[in-house]
Amino acid sequence: YHLLKYIAQTKKKIYLSTGMATLKEISETLNFLELNRSGPITLMHCVSMYPPQAQHLNLEIIPLMKKLFDIPSGYSDHFPGTMACLLAAILGASTIETHFTLDSCRKTGDHFHSVNPDDLKQLIENISLFTTMRGKLSSVFQKADRDLIYNYRRGLFSAKNLPKGKLLQENDFLFCRPKTILSPNEMESLIGKKLLNDVAPYQPIEPFFVDKYADKENQQD
Repeated sequence: YHLLKYIAQTKKKIYLSTGMATLKEISETLNFLELNRSGPITLMHCVSMYPPQAQHLNLEIIPLMKKLFDIPSGYSDHFPGTMACLLAAILGASTIETHFTLDSCRKTGDHFHSVNPDDLKQLIENISLFTTMRGKLSSVFQKADRDLIYNYRRGLFSAKNLPKGKLLQENDFLFCRPKTILSPNEMESLIGKKLLNDVAPYQPIEPFFVDKYADKENQQD
């Protein structure tokens, strides 16, 4: 822990790779850094194989570490391409570290599984797009949906010519766009009620068209 002690004393931010470490070792290391009053720590989930197979990545560990240790959790990548990095971001990784090369075709070292400039640009764009799509915890009923309600929801319309005094039946109604004051789920409450005025075909049913206080049984007598 001599190196860790020195790093802790700098008070700089620490990105701590978990490659080849057990959960016990990770916990003990974090405790040591805390006792030595280190700077802020981000745990970097890492599989030390170069490169690992897809079944070895276990990216679900990223949110697990964040929950277990209550500190930011990131991802240190050795997997070819950018898919693993993107999935790590989706799973909550606050930091992504990946190998970079100017030439993926070079045969030496780790160039063959490193991202090139085009890959990196695409990865950044995809993570940015995901961040925008993820949004935030606010209202389930969003402004974008509210703006569409009038044209996209259906309202309650007359299916045919309805004379004044008629007792309304289910086949007197149509559910059509745009939205009206009365919604289709209010139709049941209008069945058996008396119309107070004539209603033309395909005309929106307004609340004041209906004697909503009339008793159904009394009107049939």
